[in-house]
Amino acid sequence: MRDFNKLFNEFFKRDPFFNLDFDFFNDDNFEKKTYNSNDGSFSFTMITDKRNYNPNNEINKLKTELAYVIEDQNFERAAEIRDEIKKLEENKNELISLNKELDKCIKSQDFERCIEIRDKIKEIK
Repeated sequence: MRDFNKLFNEFFKRDPFFNLDFDFFNDDNFEKKTYNSNDGSFSFTMITDKRNYNPNNEINKLKTELAYVIEDQNFERAAEIRDEIKKLEENKNELISLNKELDKCIKSQDFERCIEIRDKIKEIK
């Protein structure tokens, strides 16, 4: 699979959108996660923009992971993911407002308040 990524990146080296190793995607604003099948015959990389928080993105990411852990018959992890999804769906509106407030605090450099909001977000996730 590594050979394919290398060939793909060489082919698209001039286009940062397609190059999976480009520094743009190594920025803290993006999360890069690669999923592999058990036998290594299949792999895909998902890149998520974290700048504009949307709980639906996180829910979709968890649902993708859920499909993989069920396929691997890791039912303990599947139950954990199911609970995470349920908690996110229940707290969706509060998470959106807290993340907006967090962005404002970061811009105003009120870091003490940022820590409080971050802790609230962790608590309800």
